[in-house]
Amino acid sequence: MKVLNLDIDKELKLCIQPLFEGAFRVRLIYRDSARESLLTKYGIFKTEWDELDAEIIKDGSLTKMIVGPYSIKIDNQGSMLFETPGQTLKVALYGRRGKEYDNEGFRIDIPLNDEERLYGLGDETRKMIMKRGHKAEMWIKNVVAYGPVPFVMSNKGWAILTNCTYNHTFDLGATQHDLLRIDAEKGAMDFYVFFADSMPGLLNAYTNVSGKPLILPKSGYGFTFVCNEEETARDLVEDCCRFRKLEIPCDYMGLEPGWMQKHYDYSINKKWDPVRFYIPHWEAENYNGTWSFFFNLRKMGFLLSLWLCCDYDLFWEEEKIQMQSSSADFEGAQIVDEHFSKGIIMDKITKHGEPWFEHLKKFVDQGAAAFKLDGSNHIIEHPDRLWAGKYLDDEAHNIYPVIYVKQMKEEYEKYTGKRALMNTPGIYAGTQQYAASWAGDTGGKLPTLVSILNLSLSGHANHSCDLDVSTLESMHYGFLMPWVQQNGWRNWLYPWMIGEELGEAYKYYSQMRSSLFPYIYSMAHIAAQTGMPIARPLCLSYPDNPSYDNIMHEYMFGDYLLVGAFDMHLILPPGK
Repeated sequence: MKVLNLDIDKELKLCIQPLFEGAFRVRLIYRDSARESLLTKYGIFKTEWDELDAEIIKDGSLTKMIVGPYSIKIDNQGSMLFETPGQTLKVALYGRRGKEYDNEGFRIDIPLNDEERLYGLGDETRKMIMKRGHKAEMWIKNVVAYGPVPFVMSNKGWAILTNCTYNHTFDLGATQHDLLRIDAEKGAMDFYVFFADSMPGLLNAYTNVSGKPLILPKSGYGFTFVCNEEETARDLVEDCCRFRKLEIPCDYMGLEPGWMQKHYDYSINKKWDPVRFYIPHWEAENYNGTWSFFFNLRKMGFLLSLWLCCDYDLFWEEEKIQMQSSSADFEGAQIVDEHFSKGIIMDKITKHGEPWFEHLKKFVDQGAAAFKLDGSNHIIEHPDRLWAGKYLDDEAHNIYPVIYVKQMKEEYEKYTGKRALMNTPGIYAGTQQYAASWAGDTGGKLPTLVSILNLSLSGHANHSCDLDVSTLESMHYGFLMPWVQQNGWRNWLYPWMIGEELGEAYKYYSQMRSSLFPYIYSMAHIAAQTGMPIARPLCLSYPDNPSYDNIMHEYMFGDYLLVGAFDMHLILPPGK
């Protein structure tokens, strides 16, 4: 791979690597300590690329790198000028603590022109989709910021992605109108710059690096109904019978934490509640035969989804290392006390040497074909935890939800040979290649649509919310999402319990969605090939009209369907 290595001074080196046409990785390396971000170390961001022809020219204090139609001029302070067909982009690099860039923070400045419009950053605010004039924090927070993504793209044909898991901020002209500033107090300077002739082209480039959106199982684009937590196996089977009798298409039946013997069981010893979900005690723990409710679900054509909570140390598996603990030597002791024989392990949840997915295999054998990965506790901060014996939470917090879905998807597919349906509220860069998402514990009203449109502008395609069937407006919107999940955790909004008008609408929309399956599945394949989302803000489909930046109650559902949500005062874009 052709890489430009430029010495800024005796201790600092600038590395620029062309990845593919219009894409560059830029790193500042201090004292030759090229410490990888966890995003690249764990293979979430792609690192292997075909070599591109590049010419490097040095002229005094300037160095120039030419890759096809693109050139980069670098001065001896590390400031860069990208020149592309039709535009230039200046990128200035600064250290937070003088020249000590190695994991000690960084600052990146990019001048903005007056016509610049900026998009992306994932689900970090639900008040806007055009982010110019906004300041965003890249730190996952329960409810208020489920899915920050450190990616910004401009309508002027460029985008930037930081390869950083530490908390950092994007100031998109909030402090200084003509300046984009990325500021990190920790983390090495490591980022990507992309160029394309359109925003769909930028999404394609971004997802070349961070991973294309996965294609769910075909059934994943149908309908998932999550039952009330109080339900028993008998209730579950009767619900299935009613869905079929009423001719309401439904593919997955989900169980909330009440399925577990221990409520909110974070351990790897979880079992079915022996009263509500009885399994004959003389059978194997993965029994799924005729004396189980799994048999009935299969015969009626339903798949099973299980709720999970996780606080397992997943970093041991990513690091591919085992914890080391020495045994005591009692030679010469008058009293041998076994309490002092080994080191103390503070983590009482993780079983070292056993991957998290291992204990879930018996549930997969029984019929679990999807897992709802609740936010507890994996999107919550762990300020005193040391992950894999080496990483503090300030580096691990943002990436934990990504490696969680990564391990779940990869191990499920390895074990079953089938595509996985994992869904999570916690999102960071790269999540889109492993899992679907839903808008967390925030219902199904208009703010959840804004979160979905922001994720669409950040490379994520398989997203949804908790379908709200209590009103016609929210039902209309919720059934026209890339995938659909109704959460009955603590409500009884079942289609046969919500009155005639809503019940008939429920049946109509579920049948309509089923009839749209070939179209939705085709759009999912387009997303997986290009990064173009299924639910598309008008500003993405029609980028030449700035007035569409403020439209958050309409979206294109694939190439051809225009959907209005909540407010029926609609803008009709050009087309037929």
